[in-house]
Amino acid sequence: MTNRYTTDNTIGFTLSDYNTSFVKVIESYAGSNLPVVRCRTTSFVSSANCSTATVENLHMTRITAAHFGDYIAGLVIEALK
Repeated sequence: MTNRYTTDNTIGFTLSDYNTSFVKVIESYAGSNLPVVRCRTTSFVSSANCSTATVENLHMTRITAAHFGDYIAGLVIEALK
């Protein structure tokens, strides 16, 4: 199976490239009044477990997505307290 973290997609980017860009967008909001929560998906999908945590090395399985959803729900609940 191809490692999506290090292998270019059809337009020449890796998952690591997308993650780096995402971090830059988050950092651009630092100091603003917009609260941004950083959620690292590597807790759920990593290069080590990608073959079992994803369907086709990209999209999360239902079980992985459920764990991720529970995590996000916990963040929202904490933010609303």
